[in-house]
Amino acid sequence: MRILFILGFITLLPACDMCGNQIISETPSPDLRQKIVVFERSCGATTGFSNHISILDINEELANEPGNIFIADGHHDENLPKVIWKSEDQLEISYTNNGDVYKKESSLKDVAILFSAL
Repeated sequence: MRILFILGFITLLPACDMCGNQIISETPSPDLRQKIVVFERSCGATTGFSNHISILDINEELANEPGNIFIADGHHDENLPKVIWKSEDQLEISYTNNGDVYKKESSLKDVAILFSAL
């Protein structure tokens, strides 16, 4: 009976998310309506670091989720992408091309995104 109680209790515990984000930089758009968030994401000791970039509304907080426009392998000390707003609707991302790139969106939230590999 005690074992059934313990097993039942364990199944009721909320799932623990092993991933976490560390914000590296936030850059507002020229019209101050949106921002670019560059962050590093890690999902525990058995996985590597990855660089992520998201476009968010200016007052929006970064959720514990992957980037919505760019994801690539690498630690921020070595492969940190560089982001420049060219205008309120155009963004340029430069990144070191020495790891796997998993996501490269060409546009999001009415912002065109240009990429250049270093």
